[in-house]
Amino acid sequence: MEYLYYQQKMEPIKIKKRARVVPFGFKQSQDSSYLEPIKEELDALTQAQEYLKTCSLRETARWVHRKTGRYISHVGLKKRLNRNSTTEAQANSPVVRKLQRQNSLYVLLKCLQKILKVNC
Repeated sequence: MEYLYYQQKMEPIKIKKRARVVPFGFKQSQDSSYLEPIKEELDALTQAQEYLKTCSLRETARWVHRKTGRYISHVGLKKRLNRNSTTEAQANSPVVRKLQRQNSLYVLLKCLQKILKVNC
């Protein structure tokens, strides 16, 4: 699982804070409206995804807690792994959704045009 949080030089990218709670793998930057990624926690999440193939969520959450020193519940771990916060946030941004709708409407329009040409 690759994260978009680091550029090629491994420099942290600031991400706009969207919720009240700081998600696992991030810390609040000096500017309180932005988040900074924590590389060690993000690496632990990547390893945790591999461990989940052989271990339970509870065991994996305890391992992540021991490795990083930051608590995460088994439910929180499941949610965090199911949702890559940044990539999902980018994918669900209003601009992307609008483009997806426009694209699907365009495809639908082309299909209708083909159907009408065939039937005429």
